[in-house]
Amino acid sequence: SALIARQPSLTTMFREELNLSASERSMRAVAREHEIPLTQAEQIYSEFSRYAEAGTLQFDEFSRLLNSKACQRAPSCTTDREQVPESRIRVLWQGVEQNGN
Repeated sequence: SALIARQPSLTTMFREELNLSASERSMRAVAREHEIPLTQAEQIYSEFSRYAEAGTLQFDEFSRLLNSKACQRAPSCTTDREQVPESRIRVLWQGVEQNGN
């Protein structure tokens, strides 16, 4: 039992600054700041990464992402194209640009 007590636990062996990339650390910091559960933040980050070609989303990538998510929620959807009206996407995009995120 003395040997077991000397071994570090998994929680002390994991350190974000050693085990995660800078982008993963940033994602976790944003999740903590906005009180988003880590599993949800990781899912969002993964989805973002699928569409963001240069680490940031341009309008067309943002549009494809929103349409894809809308299609996932619609049982009769067969394509992720134009599920969300472009006017609505533009309003959301303007909100993102004003926020800077």
